[in-house]
Amino acid sequence: MSETTKPVVLVVDDEKQICDLIQKALNRFSYEAVVATDAMEALVILERVPEVRLVLSDIRMPRANGIDLLQEIHKTRPGLPIVLMTGFGGMDQYFEVMNMGASDYLTKPFKILDLVRSVETALGVACAA
Repeated sequence: MSETTKPVVLVVDDEKQICDLIQKALNRFSYEAVVATDAMEALVILERVPEVRLVLSDIRMPRANGIDLLQEIHKTRPGLPIVLMTGFGGMDQYFEVMNMGASDYLTKPFKILDLVRSVETALGVACAA
């Protein structure tokens, strides 16, 4: 990890193009984004990079989904904010994940400014977007 004062955000999505897009957008808004393409890789990164201040994860992924990841993170780093994203959700899933402790829930496709606002809110940063 580079020496930086930028908040580190872990982006987790099995679609590499989405990871790259979100990573570039967050970097433009003064965040350092690191990428994992599945939940298992995300857990390894969280062990190795304690500077991660927020996880931004897709829900639908192979092996372990974003809800599984949310539950596992709450066991090891209970205060870490987690924003979940999905292209397939509805109000039932929204209430489910929010009750499980997600910081926010974004439905794809979303606007980059909405993503940044969600990240800033979860981190308790004043919205600049």
